[in-house]
Amino acid sequence: MSQSPTQQTDQTASPCATSEFPERPGLLVSFRSVDEWTPDLANHVDIVDLKEPGLGPLAPVSAETARQFRHVVGLDCLLSVALGELTDYSAGRFEEHFQVANFAKLGFAGLAGVNDWRQRWRAAIESFPPHVHPVAAAYADHGAAQSPSPEEILELAVETGARYFLIDTFSKKSGSIFSLIEWSRLVHLGRRAQQFGICFVLAGSLRIENLDQVLGLQPDLVGIRGAVTHGARDSAIDPEKVIAFHSSLQTDSHTR
Repeated sequence: MSQSPTQQTDQTASPCATSEFPERPGLLVSFRSVDEWTPDLANHVDIVDLKEPGLGPLAPVSAETARQFRHVVGLDCLLSVALGELTDYSAGRFEEHFQVANFAKLGFAGLAGVNDWRQRWRAAIESFPPHVHPVAAAYADHGAAQSPSPEEILELAVETGARYFLIDTFSKKSGSIFSLIEWSRLVHLGRRAQQFGICFVLAGSLRIENLDQVLGLQPDLVGIRGAVTHGARDSAIDPEKVIAFHSSLQTDSHTR
C-alpha cells in the first residue's frame, strides 16, 4: 500500500492548513477532472478540492479520479475530497479516496429533525484514517437542504474536535451565500469557529466581486468553483480565472 499523504508532508499538522499564509485567506478550488489541472495552478491554489458539481454540492468524484489527481499534483499538495451527505455515507465506499486525501468533507442534508444525526457524524469521522481531517459542511440555505442549522453543526464540530468547518450553499441557483444568510450570523459563525481553533472555510457561489464581503469575515479559507469556470458551474475550470482570483485575493487582503 502506498504511503498516506501526511507521511510525506506535515502541512496538516497546524490547526489551519493555511497558517503559513497569515496575510490572506487560503484559496481552495474545486475540480472535477484532472483535465482541468495545469502545472501553472500549483502556485495559485492552496488546497485542491475534488467533487462532481453536476451531481450535487458535495458529490464525490470517482476513486480513479482521486488517484489520478494525487499522481498529477504530487504528494506535497494538500488534497480535499467531497464525500457527499451523511445520509449516504459508507466508509468502505471511500477507502481509495482516503488513501490520497488530507481532508474529507461531509454534509448534513436530509438530517433536520433526525434524532441521531450527531451520532451519525461521530460514527463517520471515527471511520476516517488518522491522516484525514474531517470537514463539517453546513449549508447557509439549510432549510432547502433539510439540514441542521450551521450553528448546530458548528457546535457539533466543537464537541467532536473537528478542526475544519465549512459553510456553503446547497442550491447553486439562488445567488451567493450573502443572499441566503444574515451577515451577523456569518460573523458569529466565523468568530466562534476561530475561538475554538477551528479553521473557518467560506464558500457558496462566491465571485470576485464578493471579495470585500469575503475578507470582511476574515475566513481562513475561501472555496470557489463557479467563479473560475469557462461558464456554468459544471463547465471546465479556466486557469486564467483561477490566477486572477488568487491575485485579487492577495491584493485586496494587503490593502485592508
